[in-house]
Amino acid sequence: MSARPNWLPELFTISGEWDLVLEGLHLVFHRDFIVGRPRFRAWPVWWNRAVSAGEQYHEAFWHLITKDEGEGRIVDMRRAERLPWCGPSIVMCNDPCYLVWDYREGSGAIRTYIWYQGGDYIIVLEKRPHRFGIIAFLVTAHYIEGGGTRRRLQAKYAKREA
Repeated sequence: MSARPNWLPELFTISGEWDLVLEGLHLVFHRDFIVGRPRFRAWPVWWNRAVSAGEQYHEAFWHLITKDEGEGRIVDMRRAERLPWCGPSIVMCNDPCYLVWDYREGSGAIRTYIWYQGGDYIIVLEKRPHRFGIIAFLVTAHYIEGGGTRRRLQAKYAKREA
């Protein structure tokens, strides 16, 4: 990992009693997304506010700390420890340490990729029309594992929207 920008928070320490770790992670999410209400450039960042039956946290929060393992989602420690990077990275994406581009997906949706290459972290936003104007919907954010994922991101960057 290359030098982290001074303004980018430290990784979250994922150790100790899981309930306390989860509560601490949710405090980060609450601070950065619920209270912080980040904006991507001029657009408000929205996220999945649904709460599944029997759960106490928003779907977006779970998505930012877990990964799909076919039978369901499981906690991804590398994703979870980088949660403090998500909100600030969206707001500070013009920093030269980020590679930011728009890409038209096969569905026709335009997604914005915010890639902190020095920390192997990617954030994906989707531009969506809303009665208030355009919003940036938080699709995902995660640690980049393996060269295959990096190559796919580089291919999307090569085919980015002009």
